[in-house]
Order: sequence, then structure tokens, then C-alpha cells
Amino acid sequence: MKREFFQQIILILFLFMLLGCAYFNTFYNAKRYYTMAYNDTMNNATKKPTAQALQNYQLAIDKGLKLIELYPDSKWVDDALLLLGKSYYYREEYFQSRNFLLELMTHHSQSELISDAEFWMAKTDLALNNYSAAEERFHHILEKEIPDKLREELYYSLGNVFEERGDFKNAVNAYQMSLDVGMEVLKTEALFAIAMNYDTMGIYDRAAEFFQRVIDTDPIPETLYQARFKYAEMMKKLKHYDEAIALFEVLLGGETNTSKIVRLNFEIAECLALLGDIDGAITVYQDVIQKWKRTAYSARAYYALGRLYEQHREDYDRALDNYNQVKLELPRSAYADSAAVLGRDIQRLQALQQVVEAGIMGEKGELILTREEIEEDSLQLGQVYTKMDTLSDSRDARYQLMVELGGKLFADSVKYEYEELERRGQYLNHTMAADQQTVNWCAWFGEGIVPSYSALEFEFPKLRDRMEDYVQRMAENPELKSFLVEETDKNLFLLGELYLFRFSKPDMAIDQYHLILNQFPESAYAPQALYNLCFIMNDVYLDTAKADSCFRELIERYPETTFANIVRAHLGFESIVTREDSIQHIFTLAENSLLIENNPQKAIKQYGMILERFPNSVYAPQAAYTMGWIYENQLDSLNRAYVFYSDLLKNYPETPYAQQVKEKVRAVEMENQRQTEAIESKNESTEVIEETIQSQQLEVP
Repeated sequence: MKREFFQQIILILFLFMLLGCAYFNTFYNAKRYYTMAYNDTMNNATKKPTAQALQNYQLAIDKGLKLIELYPDSKWVDDALLLLGKSYYYREEYFQSRNFLLELMTHHSQSELISDAEFWMAKTDLALNNYSAAEERFHHILEKEIPDKLREELYYSLGNVFEERGDFKNAVNAYQMSLDVGMEVLKTEALFAIAMNYDTMGIYDRAAEFFQRVIDTDPIPETLYQARFKYAEMMKKLKHYDEAIALFEVLLGGETNTSKIVRLNFEIAECLALLGDIDGAITVYQDVIQKWKRTAYSARAYYALGRLYEQHREDYDRALDNYNQVKLELPRSAYADSAAVLGRDIQRLQALQQVVEAGIMGEKGELILTREEIEEDSLQLGQVYTKMDTLSDSRDARYQLMVELGGKLFADSVKYEYEELERRGQYLNHTMAADQQTVNWCAWFGEGIVPSYSALEFEFPKLRDRMEDYVQRMAENPELKSFLVEETDKNLFLLGELYLFRFSKPDMAIDQYHLILNQFPESAYAPQALYNLCFIMNDVYLDTAKADSCFRELIERYPETTFANIVRAHLGFESIVTREDSIQHIFTLAENSLLIENNPQKAIKQYGMILERFPNSVYAPQAAYTMGWIYENQLDSLNRAYVFYSDLLKNYPETPYAQQVKEKVRAVEMENQRQTEAIESKNESTEVIEETIQSQQLEVP
């Protein structure tokens, strides 16, 4: 009996041991999968779980759930609950994570893991953008006696809270406190975070210092690459361009990843441009285009070339060519829409330049250029050369000579070339690219200097080629149709706004505004032109004396306008508001919405307000026309455009805007009539067929 009793005891103990081993083994496997997933996540430069890590987190979850289900009273349950909370956190299933953490905190309140559970609960708060709750929990835990490893993590996570809030200074302090704990588990991450926050704050020298400290920790390869790249970037931001180029080239030397190679090339090109080596930058971008054709890389390179030609060379034709190439290179490029907008601005600029010149010369209607005009341009070089040295020192006389000899377009081309050289400050030092130089013709036109016949003869075909190219571009410019030549005051104003707000050329804008004030002082655009002059003097040139004089001139010349009231408020005077002022203000807001904000829907609402509230004002016909134009050209709704154009003809038949749309409305009406007649004819044929069928059916015996 005793023997049997002892055997039973041994069996029971063995079974308990097996049971203990079973739930320990289950937790061991859960922890093993979690550790593999965590290490994989931390070794990823983005600190995001890889696909394999996500799978291992799920396996850890499965094992943890099994332990809780089969062995709910085991001593490993609190460990399993914490592991489940952490695994769900890394899988970004934050509410599931909170459920298990809350269960640990509620049902196992005496567990040694409570502080850990509170820490991960705070991390889920942070992930769910509950910053205040996260900060409160972190501070609460820091008041306790906790292991240094957890304290290090707490300060680091607190830095995350401040960073997400945009409080970068306190973020740096928190990350530094994480470093001060001295555990060095998160040393590399904390150093990198401090560097990134200094970068965000614009303190680039401190950022560079901490990126170098990251490099010195000898981190994993991807982190090392990112730290070296960011250090080079800080040199660029500190304007140490030569050093930045050298660092980027070192990184480029051993790189095999295509996206990184291209990114490094772009950085080098940008540094070259900032150094003033525009040709060097162009070469780099062209190299990218040749090596990676029809890719996102080449599309971006074309975009960058467009920006270079526009901003540094002021060569708008080449800039436009490159902008247009972006979409052709890759229609879905991230830069395609921006390139289209920038290209359209250039076309708008060129169109406005042309219609303004035509308007000043007294032309009317739409400006249309054709290649036939080039063929009619019969200027002969010999005829010009024999009279070159007989003219007085007058550009107008030299221009008129070419016009009288049958070369108006050629005269315009020479005038354009000279003004471009003069505007770029390139005439005297002859720094234009060789394929663009027309220096001898420009020297004669601008300064009266007569060059040799051979020099003029050499440049003559080149100028004619450029003239043909220009006329072709203008003939294909869709923006020409957007403007009426006789609206010179409006066109001058729009051109001035483009120069000021889009191309950052306040001096050119000033010229347009002065033309409005001098030639069209009664124009509806004159008050805002004068106001914009005030803005340039006060906010761009910071010339308060000229700005003050400009402000007072505005109040004197246009006292009953919105802009005068704005100036009165600025000077501390009492405002005056009139009905006409209100209409003009709405109209100006609408134009700004359309031309500056590029928001046609908003502009339509504002123009519609003028039609609804002030149908008899001088602004109403133009508002109706513009609404129709927006629907036709920007919103691709020809039916809606037809409605507004028809109303314009009906309500304002004698205005130039009505004359402008008359042919369009007539064409639509004729097409509608044709379609109606076709439908009626089809219906008649159908009726005849049906009658025939019915008669045949009746004849069947």
C-alpha cells in the first residue's frame, strides 16, 4: 500500500511538472517570436516592422492567447498580457493593445509589470495622438522607482510626445535626459532624434554635431548612411557647398541602390547651382535623364532643369520646354501637376507681354500670330546695312528702319533679344550661351554701334530661326485666347501681378503699374495698381518714406475705394465705404482667387455674387464673361459656359465681352439645331417603319 501511495504521489508531481513545463514552454515560444520580431523591427532603419516581423508578432500573439486560455491561473499570465499589448502595439492595432494592457493593470494590480503596462498604455496614447494623456502617464511613471532601462525609454518616448506637438526644444531636452540615464540602449536613436530636431529648428551647426555623434556610435549600415547623408545636408544648409558636394560624392562612390544614387545626384546638382555653377548642375540633371529614361527620376530631372532655366537663366522658353517634358516623360510623376502650372504661368506671361504690346499699339480683339507673317517679313540685310550709320542715336529710329524695310517681326525679334540681354544684365559681359547670342544686332539696335557686315550676316539666319521659333510658340500658346487686346489696363495689371507674385520681379511689376497710372488713370485697375506699388515700397523694398508718399497719393487720387480704406486703417485714419467700393472689392477678390490662388470654383462664387447683387454695375458683363471662360477653359464644362455666354449676349449685348462670345454661342446653337433635326428625322423614320410593320401585320390572313 505504501508503495502504491508513493507511486501516486510521484505521478501527481510528475503531472504538475509536465503542466508547469507546458505553460512555461508556451510562454517561452511566445516570447521567442516576439524577440525575433522586435529585433527585426529595430534593425530596420525606419523602425517599422517588416513583413516577417509582423508575422512573428502575430505568432507571439497566438501563443500568448493560448497560454491565457489554457492556463489562466499560471504565474506567466501577467507576462503574457504585457507581451500581447506590446505585440499588438507594433502591429499598429492600438485598441487591441490597450485592452490587454488594461486587463493587466486592472486584474493584476500587484504585478511587478504595472509600470511597464502604464508605459505601453502611454505609447498607445501617443500613437492615437492623445498627447496630453501620454505626457501625463509618462510623468506619472517617472515619479516612481523604476529600472534605468525603463527610465531611458520613458524620457525617449516623452521626447516623441514633444516632437509630435511641435515643441522641438523640449523634445531635445527629453532626448538628452534619455541619454543622461546612461544605459545607452537607445543612445543612437536619441542622438539621431536630437539632430533631427535641431535641423527642424534651423540650428544646423548643432544638428551637424549630433549627426556626427551618431556616426561615431558605429550604428547599423542604414542608420550610418542616413546620418552621413544628413551631415552632408547640414553642410549644404550651412552654405558649405564644396564640403557638402565632397561628402555626397563619397556616399555616391560606393552606392548601388538606384534611388539613393539619384537622390545623391540631385543633392550634388543643387549644391552646384547654389555655388553658381549652373552648367555643372544642368550636366548632372541631363546625366540622370540619359541613364534613367521614362522614369520618375528623369521626370523630376526635367522639372529641376525647368526651375534652373527659369530662376537662374531667366530663359523662359527652355524652362517651358522642360516643364512640358515632365508629363511626357512620366504622366503620373509627382512633379507633373506642378510643372504644368509653372509652364502655364510662363505661357501666360508671354501671352500678356504680347497682348500688352499690341494693345498699346492700338490693336483689338484676340491676338493671333501665324507662320505666314514670317514669310511676309521680307527684310533684306543689305538694305539695312547701307543705312545703319545714318541714323541718330535713337532706338525708335533704328526699330522703325527695320519696319519700313519690311521686317517688323525681325525688328521685334531684335528688340526682344536686346531687352532680354539688358534685363539679365548680360549685354555688356556677353555671358549668354553661344547658341543664343545675337550681340552684334543688339549692339546696333541698343547702342548704335555698327558692326561688320560679316558679323551681322553670321547672326542674321540665327535671329530669323529664333523669330520663327518664337512665332510658332506664340501661335501654339493657348493663353493668348484668354485676353482681349483692347483691355490694355487689365492686361497690364495681370502682367504686373505675375511679375510681382509669381516671378519675383518687383521692378518689372512697377513698370506695369506705372503704365496703368499714367495711361489709364481712370481704370478700375488703377487703385489696386497704386496699392500694389505701396506694397512693393513698404514690404519688398522696405522704403518707408516712399511707401508713406505712395499711401497718401492713393488716398488723394482714389479716396472712395477699398484700397484707400486699407491705407487709412494702416495710417490710423477713419475708413470710407461706398457701393462701388464693395463691388470692386468683390471683383478683386474673384480675380485673386482665379489668378493667384488658382481656385476657379471660388472665383465663380465671387463673380456670381456680382451678377446676383450688382447686375447693373460695370463689372457685371466682365464677371459673366469670366465665369463662362472658366467653365470653358478650366472646368471643361462647355454646357455651363454656353449658359453664361448666352446670358451675356442677352443681358449685355453691346459690350465687347458679348461681341467676343457671339460666334461661340452661334456655333453651339447651330450644332444643337443640327442635332435636333437629326433626332427628329430619325424619329420620323422610326414612325414610318412602325407603320409599315403594322400594316403588314394587318394584311396577314
